[in-house]
Amino acid sequence: MKEILINFAARKLHTTPVLNTNSIMKFILRSVGLAGFCAVFLIARPCNAIAQNKKFGHINSEDIIRLMPESVEADSTLARFERELQNELYAMYKELEDLAKDYRDKFKERSEAVNRIKEENIRDKQQKFEDTQRIFQQEIMEKQQKVFAPIKEKFDKAVREVAKEMGLSYVFDSSMGTFIYYDESDDISAQVKKKLGISSSGTPPSQNK
Repeated sequence: MKEILINFAARKLHTTPVLNTNSIMKFILRSVGLAGFCAVFLIARPCNAIAQNKKFGHINSEDIIRLMPESVEADSTLARFERELQNELYAMYKELEDLAKDYRDKFKERSEAVNRIKEENIRDKQQKFEDTQRIFQQEIMEKQQKVFAPIKEKFDKAVREVAKEMGLSYVFDSSMGTFIYYDESDDISAQVKKKLGISSSGTPPSQNK
């Protein structure tokens, strides 16, 4: 037990939940939605069965959503939320580190009974730290879904509207990495950007606060 506690006191907080915007985006885009439906549809049916008299379109959802002004605010919201949780987690870690250091420094001065009590206290604190860490990771994931859900819905709506206007039967998401050639498929990125208020240069308009 002594060696474990001493090692813990020297350990760095590498396991604190870290927010990765690219991972978040890819996770959200892979949730059930327009792109997911298209990918599943192609896998479930032969290509020649759906190619007759159909018009196809494609778009990179990840690139477009990243340009949406709402995504900038979502990233900031998630970053603030993560910092708050990290601060709480670090305070717990620091308390545990201090307890381990106190246990190590005064181990020989205390009786065996007192050391057992100290060990049990540290064990309880460490378990609470690990449980809280898991809870915070789940909370971050739920926050990601909550913040990006309306953004994804807005993107899907724009894609559906453009698809109807252009008479497209199917729209495929190239960000999923499923298709490497689409000669007879229309790139609808410009039309969707226009629907979402994104300039042709790819710069999102400033939002009024």
